[in-house]
Amino acid sequence: MLIEKQQKMRNIVLTTAALFGIFLEVQAQSGAETGAIDGGRVNLRQDTGFVGAGYNETAEERRKRLQGGVMYLRDVEGDVVIYKDNLEANLSKAKMNVFANQIETVSANGGTTYYTTHITDRFSIKYPDEIKPRTFIPAPAANFRQPRFMEVLSDGKAKLLRHYLVQANSPGANAAYGVSADLDAYKLKQEYYIQIEGESPALIYLSKRSLKKLLGSREPAVLDFITSNRLNYTKPENAIQVFDFYNSLQN
Repeated sequence: MLIEKQQKMRNIVLTTAALFGIFLEVQAQSGAETGAIDGGRVNLRQDTGFVGAGYNETAEERRKRLQGGVMYLRDVEGDVVIYKDNLEANLSKAKMNVFANQIETVSANGGTTYYTTHITDRFSIKYPDEIKPRTFIPAPAANFRQPRFMEVLSDGKAKLLRHYLVQANSPGANAAYGVSADLDAYKLKQEYYIQIEGESPALIYLSKRSLKKLLGSREPAVLDFITSNRLNYTKPENAIQVFDFYNSLQN
């Protein structure tokens, strides 16, 4: 009786293994036929949150569709000024393309220039509705898969940097490939980094505790500044005050 049960269990295991092997083979063939990096066809609804199409697309079709999508941090026309290499130029339009990781500008005469992390070290953009220019620098490639722009919120011996990136709203979406035709499937996210002179940028979670640890340990006066002001240091504008104070002590 025991031998019969063992034989039945063995047959079940062998049958399951055989079916699983066939499944893997079919999946591999599907990937080879479509040339899909995802190993087959991609469901638009599950993968991107795009509900405008009820069909499945190949990875190549998806790649082409995503190349046409963009998400801009700012899209301003008129009275935009860019500062680069001690030069100043008036622009008729300026956009920051988060996906392509570049600034797209259009001059008064209609010429288009693309500022990327591969061709520039630092530049600033002054928008008409903002008091001071926004300064951007490329983050080292070691921090990311590729160099990315970071906005300098406080400059000096200790920089407070803001990194803009895109995050998928739907669980199955993958923002790494770009944006879907449905922009609502994604949202703009902000991360903050600290860069001490001579060191690489490090991710920082803005809080009273982290600022005390990172800056207060280097400069005791910062501890008094943080304690006496009693601000909500999870807000970037308040964290900037701490960095500015720290940097003023280093001059």
